[in-house]
Amino acid sequence: MYKEYLPCHILAPYVDRYWEFKGQTEQGMQIKLSTDGCTDFMFILESTVNHGIMMQPYHSYFIGPMNICSTLITSSGTINTFGVRFRPCGLSRFMKISLSELTNIRLSVND
Repeated sequence: MYKEYLPCHILAPYVDRYWEFKGQTEQGMQIKLSTDGCTDFMFILESTVNHGIMMQPYHSYFIGPMNICSTLITSSGTINTFGVRFRPCGLSRFMKISLSELTNIRLSVND
């Protein structure tokens, strides 16, 4: 159900891993998100809810560095999510704003 993939050596200083969470679940299953200072881009292929935010299928989301617990809740019988997890401060190489401004932020990539 959950798999991880390592980045190529060129991206390894910035990207911690690529991950995939896919399979049959019970509706309402809760998946705890870690508070490890990493940032993620999530690509949703099935509906899920993250901390009250409905994450729509075929949309992308940014999850900032977290210092409070957060939970991903499945809202259907399947989950299909792919993500890119950046190392702490790894994304700062590609952004002009401070990652501290994005702490505990969950945004649609459209925003």
